Amino acid sequence: MDVDNCTTVHTRGSTQSLIADNRQSRFTITEGENDKAHAGYYFDETKTINMLFIGRTQTPKSSIIEALNNPRFCKTSSGFSETRDPKCYALSLFDNLHKNIYQVNIIDTPGLQEKPRYPLEDRTDRQLLSLAKKCIESNLTKLNCVCFVSQAGCTNLYDIDVFDVLMKFLGLGYSENSMMILTHSDGFTFDKLAEFHAKFRTHPKSVFAYNYCKLGIYNHGIINYDELATYVRRPNLQQEMMEEKSDHLIPMRQKLIECFITTADKQIEVSALEAVIKENEKIKADMMEKLWKEKKIKFVQ
Repeated sequence: MDVDNCTTVHTRGSTQSLIADNRQSRFTITEGENDKAHAGYYFDETKTINMLFIGRTQTPKSSIIEALNNPRFCKTSSGFSETRDPKCYALSLFDNLHKNIYQVNIIDTPGLQEKPRYPLEDRTDRQLLSLAKKCIESNLTKLNCVCFVSQAGCTNLYDIDVFDVLMKFLGLGYSENSMMILTHSDGFTFDKLAEFHAKFRTHPKSVFAYNYCKLGIYNHGIINYDELATYVRRPNLQQEMMEEKSDHLIPMRQKLIECFITTADKQIEVSALEAVIKENEKIKADMMEKLWKEKKIKFVQ
């Protein structure tokens, strides 16, 4: 992996105590983390999880990464795509339950069907896929997990079209390592989220995407600062609402990260994808031709 092209972030937690407990054999050689021979630095073995976040623009993918690093992350909405180019994040994940450490490398890609701030920034889906391909091949040789990102309660035909392009782009080889993440889940009860899952599983337009994502569907949400700002003059109520929202998000975060961890031993080689990009271009051209013919027929009628 090309570390120079990555933004390195370390999650919060006690690294020293975890590492000291992580390898029992260490105590047969040293007296543990307080041994001065460490000189204040501690190394340990890690497992690697390489991930790709991909989907329609404004879902939002980048906010998931921010919230993974800081579960109390708050976001305001700009109405525009914030990710202009693919970016690689390197995070350290400390599993306090099983005493394991993971190096999580995440490729965050610009959303397809991009809505730019300025007209001159407009780019085609093919250009965005090419950028993603270049970023993946520059930084990673293997992928453990592909995350298709959509918005809870707002998955529509635009998302379905994007999923179709992306799943053809990746090929069936990534199906076993793919999951669906529904963002903005913080605004719904778990019963309502279960309804979204069921509809996604059974609707004829989305069933192919559900079947492709063998790892399942997961929920994610963040604290919406725009909502909390309404209560800025009532700090006690604002704090109470923040804690209530955080408690609602904890089970979602736990299930999502647990799924990430299961992919640590499921690496797939990153293959050349240029041929698939060209195939997507042909598919889009065929779709445009079909739409043109349909309009022409309607016009004649």
